[in-house]
Amino acid sequence: MRKGTKCRGREPQANGFSALFGAYPFGSLTLDKVNYSADIKARLLAHDAPIAVENDNDKAKLVFPPINPDEMKCGWLYAFELDGVK
Repeated sequence: MRKGTKCRGREPQANGFSALFGAYPFGSLTLDKVNYSADIKARLLAHDAPIAVENDNDKAKLVFPPINPDEMKCGWLYAFELDGVK
């Protein structure tokens, strides 16, 4: 995870796992508390851009396409919904 970025998540539930970031997600972020699984699907709640999930030393890495920050529904907090977290 990038220096200065904090991930606030909750334990996996029947309806998925969520992660919140206070910094705009440029490039990629590795979630050091989420083990990688090919079943994980990620969704950025403030935008409909596709979010890829890759394996980074057995941790889930979210890979973001270029997103114009002005198109985000929220400009100061970024929430992700992760399905398939075990």
